[in-house]
Amino acid sequence: MWFQWREQQQPLRPWGEFKDRLLERFRTTQEGDLHEQFFVLIQEKTIMEYRKKFELLSGRLGDISEAVLEGNFMKGPKLEI
Repeated sequence: MWFQWREQQQPLRPWGEFKDRLLERFRTTQEGDLHEQFFVLIQEKTIMEYRKKFELLSGRLGDISEAVLEGNFMKGPKLEI
């Protein structure tokens, strides 16, 4: 139903655009949008899990500078080793 309405309003052509609109429409509000999730990301369990989630979110964002990526990554890990 949502897709049919969306397609009539403004057709989605590239896969990336469709994926973004789909995530935008059906993501729970508790998680926030991709930018919100990315900028509040912190290590909750292992550093490997943190890195995977960081890569997943940053890959979806697309056009973010290396400085922002590095700064956001470095703020997230737990201080204790």
